[in-house]
Amino acid sequence: MARLLMEHIIEKYDNVPMYLSANDSVVNFYPGFGFERIYEKLPVCEYTVNNDIITHRLRFDDPRVWNYVTTA
Repeated sequence: MARLLMEHIIEKYDNVPMYLSANDSVVNFYPGFGFERIYEKLPVCEYTVNNDIITHRLRFDDPRVWNYVTTA
């Protein structure tokens, strides 16, 4: 399913420069789509959020996420 999503996004945004950030567990997945690995250092800041907001991880197989990506 991840391959289908990547193919769809690349087709939908043909000729649009793309940059993505990936962790080491998936970094070898993206060269098959023409991405090249580069290295950069990102600043890190520790902080505490003091509120009652619960975060939710988006899943690519969630129909709402897929619908958002496939809607112009």
